[in-house]
Amino acid sequence: ERCVHLLGNAEARHRPARVVFASRLSYLFAIDPDLTRLHLLPHFRWERDETEALAVWQGFGWQPHLDPLLWNEIKTDFLSCFQEGRINQLGKTASSLAQALAAAGLHFGLDDLPRQATQGAISRMDPETRAGMLHWIVGALTRGNDRATDPDTVWAERVKPWIQKFWPRDPQIRSSTEARPWVEMALATN
Repeated sequence: ERCVHLLGNAEARHRPARVVFASRLSYLFAIDPDLTRLHLLPHFRWERDETEALAVWQGFGWQPHLDPLLWNEIKTDFLSCFQEGRINQLGKTASSLAQALAAAGLHFGLDDLPRQATQGAISRMDPETRAGMLHWIVGALTRGNDRATDPDTVWAERVKPWIQKFWPRDPQIRSSTEARPWVEMALATN
C-alpha cells in the first residue's frame, strides 16, 4: 500500500519516487511481479509518456539488473531506449543500458533479441558507448561465474555468435575507440 502511494498515479510530483523504484526494478519484480506490472512497468512505456519513460529508464540505468522473466516484460521498451533522439537524452545512462543489452544477449540467448532492432540500437550508440559495451564483453570472457570457465568456451558458445548476429557491419560507425576492447578480446582467448 505504501509503495502504491509513493508511486502515485502518474503524478509528476511522484516521479522521483518512481525513478528510485525503477533503479530497483529487478528486485521489486522478483518480490512482487503483479504489483510491479500494475504500478511500475507502465511508466517504462515510451508510447505512454516520453518524459516519464526517460526518467524511469535513467533510474533503471543506475544499476541495471535483468533476469529472464523481467526481460520478457521490458525488452521492447528497453530496445526503444536506443532510438534516434532518445539515446542522446539518456546521457551517461546509455552506457549502462548498452552493457545490459549485451548481457541480455549473452545470458538469455540470441533468440530473445530481434536482430534488426539490436543492430540498429548498437549502430546509434556513440563510439564510447559501443566501446563500453565491448569492454563489458571482455569482462564476461575473463571473469566467468566459475573459475573453471574457459574464455575460449565462452567466446565460442556465447560471444562470437552474439557478435556475428548483432554487431553492425557498417564501416562508417567504426572508430579507434573500439579497437582496444577488440584487441583485449583476442588476447583473452586463444
